[in-house]
Amino acid sequence: MDGSLGMAYGVTAAFLLGGLVAAPLAAWLVRLLPQRELGSAVGGVIVVTNARALLTSDVLYVALYALWAAALAYSVSAHLKERNATAAESADERQPVGT
Repeated sequence: MDGSLGMAYGVTAAFLLGGLVAAPLAAWLVRLLPQRELGSAVGGVIVVTNARALLTSDVLYVALYALWAAALAYSVSAHLKERNATAAESADERQPVGT
């Protein structure tokens, strides 16, 4: 049986069930991951997925993957530096006066 647009009901049901499983998992994951890393990861997935249709050379596609990996690594590195700086500042604030 096909719907009005020719899509099988089984495929539609599979998409619906996948969304029901993925939505709570995504909400939980968004709460845990820092915004910078999450933005780099999701943006990279979108760009790499859509670039496959535009790029004709596999070398360019591999270079795009490498660029995405470098951007993600930079995001993680920047987040860790920021977190360590914040931890060091809060440790300095807890020192007793006069020591």
